[in-house]
This record gives sequence, C-alpha cells and structure tokens, in this order.
Amino acid sequence: MIQATILYHLLLAANLFYVAPTTELRLEFLPSYAQAPLNLSEGGETETIQIEKLKCYLSNFELYEGTQRVFVETNSYHLLDASVPNSLSFHLEIPSNLNFSEMRFKIGIDSTTHAGGAFGGDLDPMHGMYWTWQSGYINFKLEGRATACPARKNKFQFHLGGYQYPFNTLQEVRLPVKGKKMIAVAIELDELLSSIDLATDYLIMSPNAAAVKMAQQLPALFSIEDEN
Repeated sequence: MIQATILYHLLLAANLFYVAPTTELRLEFLPSYAQAPLNLSEGGETETIQIEKLKCYLSNFELYEGTQRVFVETNSYHLLDASVPNSLSFHLEIPSNLNFSEMRFKIGIDSTTHAGGAFGGDLDPMHGMYWTWQSGYINFKLEGRATACPARKNKFQFHLGGYQYPFNTLQEVRLPVKGKKMIAVAIELDELLSSIDLATDYLIMSPNAAAVKMAQQLPALFSIEDEN
C-alpha cells in the first residue's frame, strides 16, 4: 500500500513537470498587386494605381483536423505591415506530430479585445491602427494614389474597422494546409482594387456600411501560395 502511494505521487510529480515537445509552424504572408510582389509606392504593371500603405491585423489562429479543432494560439494578434518585411512572417508553437488539415484565422480584432481598450505589442496604438476617438482598432488599412481618384493628390484611403452591430467588420479566413511545417499565404490585392471605382469611392475612415461591404471581400484575397 505504501509502495503504491509512493508510485502514485511519483507519477503525479512527473506529469506536473512534463512538457510536451513542440515544433514551429512558420507562416509567411506574401502581398501582391498586378501579379507581382507588392512594392509600395509603385504600381507594378500599371502606373494608374500606386499602393503606399498596407496594414492589417490577423488574429485568433486555429488549426483543424477535419471538423475538430486541434490547436488554438494564445494571445493571438499579429500586425502585418507591408513596409516592415519582418512583420510578414512569424511562427506558431504547436505540439510535435500534430495532425491538421485546415488553418483558420480572423482579419481584425475581436470584440472582447476591442472592449478591453488598447494594449501593448502589436496592439499598441503607436502602430497607427487604433481610433482613439472611436475606441477601436482598424482591422485593415490600404492607402495609395490613383489617377482616377479626384481627391487631393489623387489619394485613396480605406481604413476598415468597427466591432459593434451593425458595422462589425471582423472576417474569417479558412485555408487548407495539409499539415505543412511552412505555410506561404498569398494576399492578392488585384481583385479588391478592381472591384472599386476609385473615381467615386476612395475614402472610408470610420465604421459604416461601406466598410462592412469592403471587409466582406477581404477573405477572398488570401490563398495558399502555389508551390509550383
């Protein structure tokens, strides 16, 4: 009986100090425009549109095996900034030998975090992605110039945010990933910009119906980069 008790406590202690082995799942995001890697302030194959700024929040990363969720990243908030190459890649610390076939994440910041106010790190307001007057984060920011745009200096500005009904702009992306150790995700801006008439629609700076409508197009910009 004493030996059994000792063995039980030894096993319990072993479990308390056991740390499951982990591995890194590297994620790389590749923004592009005009079928070429995004080069800020240049129009790629066309000079009619020049992109000067691209920033967005990606959050709540999860991995699924079929319909079963097998991994959730804690404190899952990442700010992508096309002007800061290092921000376009990061890794998730996942259990070794984890089987997964799908990755899900949000474009933007969830309502709970919004309600909690500004934070540090990637959520620090110093990054220019927080409306102090609106008490909320900007989920997606795209700025540039277009010859068709009648605004001052032909500038267009799309700041998509909002977390309260009916102007909640948070969106979800689901991508097949097949248990890879490195995932390259394309962000193709062509489809979004080709859907906008910059001669009439060139400014969104607050939560509204136009922001929601544009935000609903964002998930389609994300796809797994073709390895071929």
